[in-house]
Amino acid sequence: DWGTEQTTKVAASGEWILRIKTPEFGGPYNVTVNTATQQLEYKDVMIGEVWLASGQSNMEWPMSARILNQKKEVQNVKNNNIRMFSVPRNLNGTNINSASWKVATPENAPGFSAVGYFFARELNQELKVPIGILNTSWGGTRVEAWTSFEKLLQMPESSGNAKKLAAFGSLNEIKE
Repeated sequence: DWGTEQTTKVAASGEWILRIKTPEFGGPYNVTVNTATQQLEYKDVMIGEVWLASGQSNMEWPMSARILNQKKEVQNVKNNNIRMFSVPRNLNGTNINSASWKVATPENAPGFSAVGYFFARELNQELKVPIGILNTSWGGTRVEAWTSFEKLLQMPESSGNAKKLAAFGSLNEIKE
């Protein structure tokens, strides 16, 4: 949509890379990807900043739960420059393929992370650019899941289990 066209070649392994010069920020744009056999079109694409909202229940807490001025806040969520993608907990092909970015509207807002939304709203007001929130929060998970392996090794409460995990030899494969 912004007048840029690029081509690339696919390696025998199926890998490819393409760098496209984009506008500084804005949108919405349409992006079309053509291959020898098919065409994919992405509509309503925004260019801006993407932030990660990750953690336990305090980050997962949705706008549909009790928040101050809840009805008014949800009704006033009307901003095409704020989007949220909530990562499904089961990443099987069906769930991840049906997940999508949601525009900040009263219809979508009840499922948004409240902390993520209010953070995005403040950033959007201050920076005047589109803001995307990638929500990977999951309430009720063990805190160790959100702690770096290096820190788990340092803490007496978790170092034993962390060393056992490292003994399996798969940690380096996970990190690479």
